[in-house]
Amino acid sequence: TGALIRLRKREFVLQRTTWASGQDIQWHGVEPDAPDWSETSRFLAFTQNNYRGGGLYVAFNASHESVIVNLPRHLGGMGGLVWQQFVDTSKAAPFDVLEPGEQLSKQE
Repeated sequence: TGALIRLRKREFVLQRTTWASGQDIQWHGVEPDAPDWSETSRFLAFTQNNYRGGGLYVAFNASHESVIVNLPRHLGGMGGLVWQQFVDTSKAAPFDVLEPGEQLSKQE
C-alpha cells in the first residue's frame, strides 16, 4: 500500500543496502532482550537501531491468541520518545495500517 511505501521512504532502517549486523538488531520475546528460541514459541520480536535517536520495533505473533508484551525502552534513550503502532495485521483493512499521529476509535 501507499502507507507502507511512505514508511520505507521515511525510515532509515528500511533503506539499508547491506545486511544488518548483530550490533544493529536486538532480539526480544514477550520481555525485552529475552527471545524465546524454543520450538513451542509463537512470538518473536526485534528492534533495529537507526543510529539517529530512534529505530523500528517489529513483532511477530504466530499464535491464534493475543500476547501481552513489554516493549523495550525506546532506542534513542531520550525522554519523551514513545513507540507508535503502525501496522496491525489482526485488524481488517483499511484499519490495519495507521499513518503517524493517526489513531483508531474504540469502535474501529
